[in-house]
Amino acid sequence: MKKKSWLLASTFVALASLFMQSCDDDFNSIGSDMVDEDYMDFDKYSSTDIESGYFHSGAVATNNLAVNTLGSYTNPILGQSQYHYATQLSLDEYAPTIGNNPQIDSVFLYVPYFSKFVSNNSNGQKEYKLDSIYGGEGKFDLKIYENGYYIGAIDPNSETGARTYYSDDNTLFDSQKIGLPLNSSSVSSQNTEFSFNKNEIYLFKKNEQGELVDSEGNVLPNDADFEDKVVKETFAPGMWLDLNTVFFQQKILNTASSNLENQAAFINYFRGLYFNVSQSGSDAGALATMDFTKGYIQINYKADSEADATIRESKTLKINLTGQTINLIENQYTIPQQSVENLYVVGGGKGSNSSSSDAYVSYIDVFGADLDANGIPDKLDYLTDQNWLINEANVTIYIDRAAVGANNPEPERLFLYDLNNSSVLVDYSNDTSTNTSDTKKNKAIYNGILVSQDGQGLYYKFRITEYVKDLIASQTPISDIANKYRLGLAVTESIGLSTFSNLRSDANPFAVKNIPTATVMSPLGTILHSAATTAADKKIKFEIYYTTPN
Repeated sequence: MKKKSWLLASTFVALASLFMQSCDDDFNSIGSDMVDEDYMDFDKYSSTDIESGYFHSGAVATNNLAVNTLGSYTNPILGQSQYHYATQLSLDEYAPTIGNNPQIDSVFLYVPYFSKFVSNNSNGQKEYKLDSIYGGEGKFDLKIYENGYYIGAIDPNSETGARTYYSDDNTLFDSQKIGLPLNSSSVSSQNTEFSFNKNEIYLFKKNEQGELVDSEGNVLPNDADFEDKVVKETFAPGMWLDLNTVFFQQKILNTASSNLENQAAFINYFRGLYFNVSQSGSDAGALATMDFTKGYIQINYKADSEADATIRESKTLKINLTGQTINLIENQYTIPQQSVENLYVVGGGKGSNSSSSDAYVSYIDVFGADLDANGIPDKLDYLTDQNWLINEANVTIYIDRAAVGANNPEPERLFLYDLNNSSVLVDYSNDTSTNTSDTKKNKAIYNGILVSQDGQGLYYKFRITEYVKDLIASQTPISDIANKYRLGLAVTESIGLSTFSNLRSDANPFAVKNIPTATVMSPLGTILHSAATTAADKKIKFEIYYTTPN
């Protein structure tokens, strides 16, 4: 459609800019490379002649991830997932002065959840909204053991010299767990019926006998009203577990000082914790993505005063949940080996010997096949011959709502990348846009954000303008292992994370050796319409907005 009016062209550019700035349901940035108004035609090229599919990742490296997932959850569409966790520990202070005749009062473990403060209720208590929790208030069985397996950091036989642990290494830790669970409280919500609670956590004033007391020291019943108790300390919502005091008395307070004098001695002596999960009865369960490095164990105890041995002083000793870590994953997915109608993108990694338990990555060939056998996809040959000035190129992938069903957690973000080279697209790199209120929506021009209506996901859309321009300008044969025509599509837990994690094996259709690290960190998945779906209006769509010089 030719534009001969400066006013019309200017109006068109202004509207296009407005669409780009909104970056919401259906972003559009037509006109970004426009030149003089009297020499251009504006038009759109659209194609659904695309090839797509998906493959199993196999086991993937899961040590030292930025965040980790914990829990047991049965997705009614995808199947069951169990995320275990192992971590080394570190003393907050090495060679601590414990004191004479130490005796533990209490031990607790605390790991904060990702949460946002909402408001104060009528009692003055803070109310929070939890983030990165899947399955709501579902329950699962949580057992925390002393870990007996030494988590080494060095492997002289590897290329990097670093030891790699994989998502299917759970048997290493499960077979060497020591003793009984340390979270042995009589409160079932701390073990056999654990759930992710959104409430603020309070420590109340107690007397020497461990009884609740009011501000004047009067004993209160355990179910006393909140306003009658004396709050000593508050914690944001998080995992709170009372741990076995006898174990920590012997393991920490009564041990030889040499075991606590430095990090090397300590991690060899106390090899860390192993968090084991399983389904709790018939409950569907829940999962949470957490930053365990912000967690710790606190030992509260009394010891003789150095000045006067007849006086007992209250002391604390803190153990941080830091060091080498591994997320251990067992997925029992009910996903077909291959589907013509659908694509599957699922996070995590292989966790058992069944091939159906892998993470899933999809691939998209937007330029289709090379039918004339010249080494270049036919669609790219066509685009090269047009001599268009490309203003925007994008690809849209639709959710199969019938397959996903209602009320199932869906990924907020997908990640589109160069599959063959395990690298980000130039459009991703160029996008420095940020969202201060929700960092998961950074890079909103490159996009991949879930577009929803009435609480139901509809599609994901990506801007690939510079990617397409680069391929038109510089082509490599399809047979070249470094060709950039095949796009990978995966879930992501963090759009800002652009690293890739190694697979244990490259025995997949494209000999892919790694997948995005943020995919490994995500416990979510979804089902998409493929390029070959019989739903004609839901096929993967490749669009180019361009101008043609006269």
